[in-house]
Amino acid sequence: MRKILPACILLIFCLQLSAQNKLQFQTIIQAGFLKGHNNDALQYQSINGIRFKGYSLGIGVGVDHYYYRTVPVFAELRKDIFNKKETPFIYAALGSSLPWVKDAPANAWQKSEYRRGIFYEAGLGYRVPMRGRLFLNFSLGYSQKSLHETQYTKIYRDFPPYDTETWGNTMYFDYTFRRISVKVGLGF
Repeated sequence: MRKILPACILLIFCLQLSAQNKLQFQTIIQAGFLKGHNNDALQYQSINGIRFKGYSLGIGVGVDHYYYRTVPVFAELRKDIFNKKETPFIYAALGSSLPWVKDAPANAWQKSEYRRGIFYEAGLGYRVPMRGRLFLNFSLGYSQKSLHETQYTKIYRDFPPYDTETWGNTMYFDYTFRRISVKVGLGF
């Protein structure tokens, strides 16, 4: 009951605000190309949120294939430069970069475990209206993600019991990937 009452009050407040000032729900689905020092890769994102007076605030999720495949989960803020349907915009996103695979399959000598890191992106873009609420979205930005790996190496004992094997020799790796992001998308 404690959680339901504030949620209902928030819903009523949003509906009132929507009726007065055109608060709109917005979805953007986009695909892009990542260019960095280590690799070139594709990315896909879906951002859902609200739009109000030239601002957009949304929650996004995607798939990032750059070097290690990750799932970025983030919040994104956009601001239109002009108060028109066709307008340039600026954007910033901040969130977490979740590993696609948490535990890499172990080979004969080693295994790896991956942990989440930070994801952020900022840039500028251009919004082109199509029909009704449908629009095209083009953007160019700087993107960075990090990821943490713990690598275990198998060791065999040279003393009794001889056949006992254990995971030892732990190594830690922190990866940071900086890249340029070019995206095109469809929104409504």
